[in-house]
Amino acid sequence: MGAVLNDLMDVGAFYTGQHFVLKSKRHSETYINPDVALVYPSVFDLVTAQMAEPFLGDAHGDLICIGPAFGGNFLAWDVARHLSAASVGEVKWIATQKSGKDSFIIEPDRGFEQMLPGADVLIVEDLLSTGGSVVKMIEALKVYCDFNIIGVTVAINRGGVTADMLNVPRLHAADEVDIETDDPEACRWCAMRRPIVLDIGHGKDFRASNPDFDIEYTNLLAA
Repeated sequence: MGAVLNDLMDVGAFYTGQHFVLKSKRHSETYINPDVALVYPSVFDLVTAQMAEPFLGDAHGDLICIGPAFGGNFLAWDVARHLSAASVGEVKWIATQKSGKDSFIIEPDRGFEQMLPGADVLIVEDLLSTGGSVVKMIEALKVYCDFNIIGVTVAINRGGVTADMLNVPRLHAADEVDIETDDPEACRWCAMRRPIVLDIGHGKDFRASNPDFDIEYTNLLAA
């Protein structure tokens, strides 16, 4: 376990020994929620500094950091801040938001779209499991204009994702971890009758999609 995961564990953003549903719909006994680090600016700063470090030599005034919605927006802003400190010109940041369940759009009515044509782009993400969110965001951005992706930087790569899998020239992870997951149809934790956590991860979505599934549910954060 590296420094980033240790930092997340210190602030209660790393859970293990329970039964979680991941964003990919797979099940695991481990769940990482980097959004918790947003509450602790000093921890967040340490994480984004490590995410920015390999790209300091690429920093320039026409570089834009973009992340997929909410947590990705915060990360992209702070990575851009670190890169700007190493650049003659200030590195920029563009906000995105979800569009439906499986796509993204640039935050509208902010003038962000005008910055993108022909720019160098660094994609910024919190977690990589399959890389699906990154691929979908890149596809969504291509609707606007042509630009040049210099790479992807993430806080944690938990799925062994590679640059080739994302079709990008470079991929950097501030930390990596190998998390065991199961398909819900062959889940060892379901077979053990371990209750599914509702208030961390995507257990609520699983329960809504499987109303007749015979298993108990639990909350970890409820008083």
